[in-house]
Amino acid sequence: MESLNMSVAIFVNNKISLAIPNSIFNALYHEYYNMLNNYSQYKQTLSEAMTRMDIATGSYFNIEESLPTYEVALAFYTIANMVHEKIEYNLRVLLASRPYYRQFYTIIEDRAQELAIAHGKAFIRISYKSF
Repeated sequence: MESLNMSVAIFVNNKISLAIPNSIFNALYHEYYNMLNNYSQYKQTLSEAMTRMDIATGSYFNIEESLPTYEVALAFYTIANMVHEKIEYNLRVLLASRPYYRQFYTIIEDRAQELAIAHGKAFIRISYKSF
């Protein structure tokens, strides 16, 4: 495993929840970016979150700062669902990197649910079969 300075620290509630190696985080960013290009209705909503994700390499990604509102978190979660499904069923994705993708997805999912509850909105978790 890469050391923390060669990783992106994922902060949740001002604590490091996950450290993702830079190479995996960069691949993850590009998956999110490419998926976002297919869903232009989310580009404006997610511009700040994607900018924060882009500059996070070798640094940190703060979930509360990056997904500050219900609308942003829900849009990011929607993109995350599609990326997660694509990664889970892509046999070319290295097995060693899958836990990072899954944990990042779960963190995004938890944030979207947290904000949905805070705004009195319904929230449905989507589960995918893991290999």
